[in-house]
Amino acid sequence: MTEQPFRTVTNLRKSGQLQEAWNVGFSALEADPQDAYLKGALFWVCYEFIKQQQEKIANRAASSNNHRPSDYEFDQLENLLQTIVNLEIPTGGLEYKMLLVQFKKTSNGFLH
Repeated sequence: MTEQPFRTVTNLRKSGQLQEAWNVGFSALEADPQDAYLKGALFWVCYEFIKQQQEKIANRAASSNNHRPSDYEFDQLENLLQTIVNLEIPTGGLEYKMLLVQFKKTSNGFLH
């Protein structure tokens, strides 16, 4: 019996293999575009990529007080957020709440 795609994506993400999780997940989503569990798993992959981008910005800000994302960083964040929107996950769930918490944690320097 083969593992369900959302479990594979989740296991890859948890083992730090984000790009592989992305590749496997979006390939599987093409075959089953309504799989809500897979969409949820892909949300968390996007979330981890967003956290990585924000950590790079925060580390730079700690040493240079430059909280503004570069154009490339901004584009990466915008693409990840658009990917999340395109997954069409219902709003109001844990996913979006965690996304808001993550942005609140890292936006203080940028917004001031």
